Amino acid sequence: MTLSIFAACALCFVSRVKQTNPTVYSRIGATRDGYMQLSENNASSYLNGLNANNEIILTSTTCGYLDMTLNWIEQLRSIGLNNFLVIAEDLPAYEYLLRFAPHNTLPSYIFGRPFSRTAREAASFDSPDFDWCSRPYYLRELIRHNFSALWVDSDAALLRNPFEVLRQMTSYVILVDDEPALQPITRYRHYYCSCFVFVRPSRAAEALLSTWAHLCGNRTQDQIPLNEALDLLKGAVSWQTMPKELYPSGYDAERLTLTKSPGWESPAWIHANWRVGEEAKENFLSRFGLWRNLRAPLHCNAI
Repeated sequence: MTLSIFAACALCFVSRVKQTNPTVYSRIGATRDGYMQLSENNASSYLNGLNANNEIILTSTTCGYLDMTLNWIEQLRSIGLNNFLVIAEDLPAYEYLLRFAPHNTLPSYIFGRPFSRTAREAASFDSPDFDWCSRPYYLRELIRHNFSALWVDSDAALLRNPFEVLRQMTSYVILVDDEPALQPITRYRHYYCSCFVFVRPSRAAEALLSTWAHLCGNRTQDQIPLNEALDLLKGAVSWQTMPKELYPSGYDAERLTLTKSPGWESPAWIHANWRVGEEAKENFLSRFGLWRNLRAPLHCNAI
C-alpha cells in the first residue's frame, strides 16, 4: 500500500469516527504503509537486546548535525544512560557513529529510508533535506517491536533520567509543553513539542503516530502537524504532559533557570529549540556548561 493510499485511509477513519465510536481511531496505522518498516532480519535482534527494560531514547542525525549529536550522546553517558539509539540518515554520519557509539547506531535504511545527501546545506533549517517528518515512523516501528520509546532532539541536553518521571505516568503518550510561560503563544490552543515524544506500545500511540505522519506529509517541520494530530484525535487518544518546571520550553530555559526563579531552579533538561542554526544552539548550551565542543572531522560535501 502506498503512502498516499494509507493517508487517505487514515483520514477516512478520522472523519468516520467523529460521527461514530472513538475506539475506531485505534485502527489508524494498524496496516503498515510500506514507507518505513523495520527490517526484521537486520535490526530486530539488535533492538531486542539493546535494553532489558525495553525503554529506549531515540534521535536521528545527518552529517551536518553530527557535532550536536555527539554532544547529545556524551550528555546521556554522563548521567549514566546507555539505552539510546541514533539513526544515521547519511553515510558519513553512519560511518563515524559506528566508531563513536557502535552499539547504539543504526542506519536509516534499516527503516526503509534511503540515505540522504550529505551537503552542509542539508542541515539548514527548513531546507528540502532538513526532514523532521521521519520521526513518527521511527517511533511507530519501535513500539511495534514492544519498546517504550522516547524521542529527544539532538539539540537538547538531558540532566536527569527521564524514565524516573515517565514510569510514574500512566498514559501511552507523554509530551512536553513548548508554550513559553513568560510569553504565551495565543494563536494555538496548545503547543506541544515534537522534540520530546514518549510513546508506549498501544493502539492509541500508533494511531497518533500514523496520523501525525500523514499530516506531516512532505513538510520539513513536524511540530504543527503533531498538534494538528492531537486536535484531530481529541477524545480518542489521551496524553499527559511532563512537569513544566522540570521540562521548560527552550524559550523559557535561560530566563527562568539562569535567574533561579522559584520552582525552576533545577530543570531536568535544557533544550535549544528556540535557537536557529548550529552556532546559536551551541552558544545556548554553552551558557549552561553543556557544550563539550566535540567535533567530527568530516566534510559534508554533496555526493
